Amino acid sequence: MITLNKITNSGHSVFAPCGIVKPIIGLPSCESDPAPPAAAFQFVFLANDDSLTMPTPQYLNDGTTPAVYDYYLDWGDGTPLVHITAWDQAEGYHEYTGLDGEMIVTITGRMDVFRMDVSGPGEAAKILDFLGWDGVLFKEYINMFKDCINMSYSAPNAPILATGAPYAHSLEGMFYNCGNFTGDSASGDFSWWDVSTITDFNNMFFQSGWAIAGCGAWDVSAGEIFFSMFEGTTAFDEDLSAWTPTAADPAPDPAAYSFKWFLYGATGFSVASYDLLLTAWSALTFDIADQSLNVNQQYTATAARAVLTGAPNNWSITDLGPV
Repeated sequence: MITLNKITNSGHSVFAPCGIVKPIIGLPSCESDPAPPAAAFQFVFLANDDSLTMPTPQYLNDGTTPAVYDYYLDWGDGTPLVHITAWDQAEGYHEYTGLDGEMIVTITGRMDVFRMDVSGPGEAAKILDFLGWDGVLFKEYINMFKDCINMSYSAPNAPILATGAPYAHSLEGMFYNCGNFTGDSASGDFSWWDVSTITDFNNMFFQSGWAIAGCGAWDVSAGEIFFSMFEGTTAFDEDLSAWTPTAADPAPDPAAYSFKWFLYGATGFSVASYDLLLTAWSALTFDIADQSLNVNQQYTATAARAVLTGAPNNWSITDLGPV
């Protein structure tokens, strides 16, 4: 068994070998450790004598465009840095034999796709925290951290979105089912994200246990698909009155897209937040009428709701009725 020293980062007890560089901003380290690099894509993985596979599919989401990989990978346990240039390279799999504790996995370079829905069995549940976006530019973000049910979000920065690939404008399922069991409802500050080029928010925070703080300030004016974006969230209660999603488009499937199931089952969303949404959106002119909206809350903004459900908007709104 390797002896690891216990240090702390973002509230986590992280185990790091003395003399091994742990490249994370502000991470306390052993006195012998040199200064960490300034930027990296990092997350905390619970080793427990287990293994981890880099979730790097062969193709982009279109199924035909080859994904490109040219990145450096530090598994966080003192083993040598590895250079990955292929989606199925053997060094993209690692066994933490004889090791227990939390490992900071660090990636820098080019990684077109990172999708936990193609990871090894049970690996998504062992990601405990996401620490930072720097160091990697991605081509896609679809299902990036899907089913990371134990993951908190401590990143002090934001990804650079929309890099030109066919699905670069989609955040579909990015944090699907994340954080349900962390007990850390305050996790996640998204105030500095620039989503102004994103068109698809489908299932982005489906069943997330996070508060998703700061997203109320987002520019979602390019958004077309908001299907199930906050469905089943338990701590989300943001004021969305500044959102102007007037480009929302129910095509190609009116039964599935636009705002269908948008806040369905979102148990943390308050009456006050719903009233603010209704009041603000009733004053907007949407490009396409006949939208569908589902919200798990009651309302007092009766007149505003009537504007949306009446002509010419003709929205179909399913909620818990008036207070």
